[in-house]
Amino acid sequence: MVERLLLISLLLILPLLLLFCSGNKTEYTYYSPQAYVNNVNKLIKRGSLKANCMAQHPEIETHFQNESEQEWYEESYLRADIERFNRSPENYGWTFYLDANCELQKIHPSIRNFKLPFAGNTGWKGDIFYDGNSAKIALHSAQRIIALSKVSDSIIHKESRVGSSQNLNANSLLLTFSGGRMQPAARFYYVGDKFVINNRPNSGIVRLMGNKIPSGRHAWLETGDWLYLESPKPKPVNETFIFSAGETRPIVTAIRQQNDKARRFYPEDAMLGWYGTGGKLVSFFQVLVQRINRIFDYLPEAKAKWLSDFDIQLTLRQDLQKQLNTAFHKQCNRISKNVKSGRPFPAGITVMDGKSGNILAMSTYPWPEDIPEDIEARQRRKWLRNQNLVRHPIGSISKPFFYAAIMETYPPLLKLQIAGYHANSKHKQLLQCTLGAGYETHSMLPPVKNQKRRRLDIVTALARSSNKYTIELATLALAADRARNLSGSKIQDWIPKAAKKYKWPSKIWIRGQKLPYAPDLTAYMPNCNSFTTPFEQIKFRESLGKLTGVSTYLGEDVFQQSDNSNLDDILHTRQYDMRLWSPLISHLTQGIDNKNRWKVRSDFKGVSPERVNLAFNQITGIRDYITLLLGGGTGVWTNIQIAEAMSRLVTGRQVNATLVSDIEQGTTGTLGNHQQFALLDLKAEVREQVLRGTEQVVKSGAGTARRLRGSLKTLEKRYPKDRVFLFSKTGSATLELYVPRASGKALEILVTKSFLVVKNNELFLRVDGQELRYPSKAFNKGLLKLLRDNRAFPQTAKRRNMAATLREVFYRFINNINNLYWADRTSLPEEIDSPLYLLGDKLRVNKSNQLFKSNKVKSKGANYVFSLVKVPKKVMGDAKRPPTVKEIEHPETKVITIALHLEMGETSRRAVMVVKELLKEIHFLDY
Repeated sequence: MVERLLLISLLLILPLLLLFCSGNKTEYTYYSPQAYVNNVNKLIKRGSLKANCMAQHPEIETHFQNESEQEWYEESYLRADIERFNRSPENYGWTFYLDANCELQKIHPSIRNFKLPFAGNTGWKGDIFYDGNSAKIALHSAQRIIALSKVSDSIIHKESRVGSSQNLNANSLLLTFSGGRMQPAARFYYVGDKFVINNRPNSGIVRLMGNKIPSGRHAWLETGDWLYLESPKPKPVNETFIFSAGETRPIVTAIRQQNDKARRFYPEDAMLGWYGTGGKLVSFFQVLVQRINRIFDYLPEAKAKWLSDFDIQLTLRQDLQKQLNTAFHKQCNRISKNVKSGRPFPAGITVMDGKSGNILAMSTYPWPEDIPEDIEARQRRKWLRNQNLVRHPIGSISKPFFYAAIMETYPPLLKLQIAGYHANSKHKQLLQCTLGAGYETHSMLPPVKNQKRRRLDIVTALARSSNKYTIELATLALAADRARNLSGSKIQDWIPKAAKKYKWPSKIWIRGQKLPYAPDLTAYMPNCNSFTTPFEQIKFRESLGKLTGVSTYLGEDVFQQSDNSNLDDILHTRQYDMRLWSPLISHLTQGIDNKNRWKVRSDFKGVSPERVNLAFNQITGIRDYITLLLGGGTGVWTNIQIAEAMSRLVTGRQVNATLVSDIEQGTTGTLGNHQQFALLDLKAEVREQVLRGTEQVVKSGAGTARRLRGSLKTLEKRYPKDRVFLFSKTGSATLELYVPRASGKALEILVTKSFLVVKNNELFLRVDGQELRYPSKAFNKGLLKLLRDNRAFPQTAKRRNMAATLREVFYRFINNINNLYWADRTSLPEEIDSPLYLLGDKLRVNKSNQLFKSNKVKSKGANYVFSLVKVPKKVMGDAKRPPTVKEIEHPETKVITIALHLEMGETSRRAVMVVKELLKEIHFLDY
């Protein structure tokens, strides 16, 4: 039994030992005697020190070649270090590097470091773990983990090459040797409750605990068994595994002994964002640990010691986080290379369990190595933050939430219909009002002769993302807010009639009744412009706040008191939302008086998402209102908040996002985040209709995410025993980006000096007697050379980011060239939304564009949020409707919500295409 416990202890530290083979990212601030490290490494290189993996755990043996080596061994630290390694691998296994073949490589360079001063305050002694178990049964090697499961109906047979780095989940596994003709190496499968290996190679070696397994033989595998596979041909390859049949949790950060003192280390970077401190980049979890340690500085010493020994169990899944990091980074790099000429852009994706609120993964882009050196420090810091914690405009993604809140508050508007309409870049008519600037509408005329079928209802409006339907619905809410009787049967009961007579060609129907008069908007907006009644008094604000979980009032809300005011005082500031860390903050605030609770908020704000606040009290007129409805103005969200709001809509419960699953401290038990979410106050028919609309975003042939129909069919085939739904919403957001000063001046020189020309709707750059077509590598190089060498351009034009800014201008111009052509000056519109346009056959600059006025320009962002829902057919059968709240609550029902933001892309289509590629690589519903 003791031996088995030692083996399990070894398993706990083995992944850490193997991870050190690729380098530890811990930053040490200690003095290191380099001579000692160099001498030990020389002994290893000579073969005087070797590793032996034939025992229950690796041991280091001495094979000294002369007396001087033996004497130095006795007189130096080496004897003690080797004895500690051999005697206590759980604490000192990190001190020597062993590769996958159990060959000793070198000593860890920090083994004899000492920190001064030796005295210090109480620090946090706990560890942070990812969610769940790395594997109940698994093969571990230096490069990967192969999880082995007994569940035959969900995990299929897998094959993998020896020496691969691919992580796998399987219930039947075949390892092969490669390099020309593939040949079997070993097969793994269950016999009863035992996992066995079957040696398959004709050539090659399979050793178990150092003993060769004859070809064709079977052997049981038990915890701690070492397995070595090697083949010299057709291509030399080998890999060493250790087999585990116990639960081990993957570690984010842990305390281990070093020089008889506890030292913290980080086995790997989860790629969750970086912070610049003291000229160095510090990872997300390093910052979190720093913040926790800082809290103990202002606790009484006795309480600090009592609180300090606890562990944190995260909701993040290590396997999903790694897989998503790789796949998302690959997609963003592809866009960067193909569209932005290698220039990175901010992007983020959050994956959430929609029923529990657990954040399973949140990948961010770019990574430090993606950012060119010429990017200024402030921009670099902004881009390296985890983009899922940063607010951004979301475009039309908020439409389902506004629809649900308005229709819940004013039930007759659930049956609102409007007539189809043509496209208009500056639609200005809004009920009886005429807008100054107008807003963009796309043609929405269903190709049918029946006029009733040419009307847009809530489902069609959501599927096709109708701006006109959204704005007219929200404006009718201003009238319905003063309705005579929302339970009445006539349209006059629901929508008050304006006292003033207007010409009213009504194209609006509510519950089948045509609206024959202009609605009365004077309660809020008597002059079709500014609001005279404070907009925060509108009744649907409360429903919207509960549905989405976001704040709707900036400052102290005098109209609405929070039900959780004490909790809000701790977990909310005006800028950050710390509910992600609720269990951790609750633990750390034990023993802290109210005067010091603000310090906890201050310490956690750097690792918390920015707070979303729609600030209804900042809306003073119809233009502000429209901007909010279309995802701009105060309507800036984080991916985490979007995912939470979508999960609430789908589940019908007040789901709260969280990053902490449990807090575990000594004998006090588990202080978990096991929340029972209250039901949303949302009518079943409202929820159903909104979900029908978000379902048609993909399923409809005119839906804005229709390119995912094939992906949905693939998911339905993958889960034949379940009903699979995809509820989603796209959003094309308008962004304001900082660009290098004098970008407009450089563009003007390029055009007026005829460096840039257009031929047959293609853009060319004239340089050194050549005409270089856009887009091409030759064009990019030529542009950079021209800006740097030609004295006509401003000095700032020599920077690489100036060329990147101009290339983005060219990209938008070429992709919209047909809409930027006018035959002569008499046909020019009042406003041209581009710094470049064509007048006849001549390229012209539009100096009224923002690029020529400031260092901020308008750009586009692509957003997408979707919930994948898997409901057993035995629960809901073949019902032609979205699942009910009760069906969602069934234990076997799965809800995964994903929110994606790309700070680039003319429309949301680019975000949809990224999701399409991710769905090919990652089976989100398996997590």
